[in-house]
Formats: sequence, structure tokens, C-alpha cells
Amino acid sequence: MLVSAAALGVLGAVFAGPADADTVTVSSFDKETQAGFAALNGKDAKYNTPGLAGFPNGNPSVYSGTAFALTTTNQIDGQDSILLVLSALNPLAANQTITLTFNDVLSHKNDVVQFKAADFFTTANAGFKAKDFDNGKVNGITFADANVMHAGVDIVYSGNVPKKTLVGSVTVNSPIDLRLDIFGDKSRVIASHSSSNLGIRAPEPSGFVLMAGGLLALLGARRRRSRQGGADGLV
Repeated sequence: MLVSAAALGVLGAVFAGPADADTVTVSSFDKETQAGFAALNGKDAKYNTPGLAGFPNGNPSVYSGTAFALTTTNQIDGQDSILLVLSALNPLAANQTITLTFNDVLSHKNDVVQFKAADFFTTANAGFKAKDFDNGKVNGITFADANVMHAGVDIVYSGNVPKKTLVGSVTVNSPIDLRLDIFGDKSRVIASHSSSNLGIRAPEPSGFVLMAGGLLALLGARRRRSRQGGADGLV
């Protein structure tokens, strides 16, 4: 089911606020390179431990441009960064971009990163091991399939990520369908993989676009009939 922005609700009563997170703040917000993915997926990487963070409403599906809350769990174990990975089946066109905005409530700022086609890497080139993933399809995308492309951003904190805290909200604006997975890092190596994930749907055409397309189709049909009538000597 697709969730609107109103689905965020009031989460402050359930999760600790910034004041309960001591002085931990976001120290960097970096788009991952292929080399960065390779390091994160090094020989000590773990994908079967409880997730560091997740979405409080489970595994929702939202439209492009919808903000959704990101919360941490009680399973921290020294993890100091949250890795958000966008996965796609269809590549971006040369003139297309994806924008990911993280509304960071611990550092009181918005962090923004843009992805282009060159920022996506195949499962093998990113270093993810297909045998270690079996968490179903999201938007028709199975995370570790060989034909899936991945891009990521690492939210690095100044210390251990605080437990059971609303750390911010994520908004992804995308012209293509995506899935978003959440990993936890410990000293720049993946230490956990959340069972919570997010499906992001490309925006539907507006009513105006649909109406314009219908009018163009109607005009085209009339022109074809006019040409055919002229050829038959009809008016």
C-alpha cells in the first residue's frame, strides 16, 4: 500500500528525541563510490545481524517525494553509521537524477545528495554477495540480483548511533522505481542489514499530462482519417 506524507504521524512520543541522544551528531554524509562499496562489503561484513535502523511502519511503499521517518533500534553494538542503498532495475537516462534528502533531527539540518547513472553499480561491482541476501522483492526488485544496480549514501555519526531514536526522515525524488535498504556500519564495514525496507514509486503523470496526451492522440487520429478521406476523394 502506498503511504502519503501524513503517514509519518507523531513519533516523538514513541522514540527518544534529540535531547536523549547525548551529543552524537552527523559528522559526514557521503555518496558511496565503487571503492567505498567494496570496503563496506569487505571480508568481515555481516548481513544477518539485527538491523541498526528501520522504518517504524515496517515495509511501506511510497511515491517519489514522500518523507518517511527513520528510527534506530536497540541493536547498536558499536555501529556508528547508517548506509542507505538505493536499488534499481531500470538505469537512469543521461539527463535524469535522483535526489535523496535526509532531514537530520540530531544535527538540525538537511543533508542532500544527488545520484546520476554513473553513481549506480552492479551487485557484483558493489561487492554485495547474492548468497547472503534473501529478503524478497520490493517494487519488483530483488536486492542482490545480478542485473540490479545500487547507489548509496553513508550517514556517519560522531559516535555510536543512539538507541531507539528518531534520527530523521528520508525523502527520495526519483523518476524511476526504486527500493531502499538500510545497513549499519561499524568502522566502515557493514555490520547489520535491516529487515525493514522502502519501496519508492516513480511519480504518476499529472492529470494535465494525461489530458494533453489524450488530446494529442485524438488530433493524430483525426489527421490520419483526414488524409485517408482525401485519398478517397471524400471531404
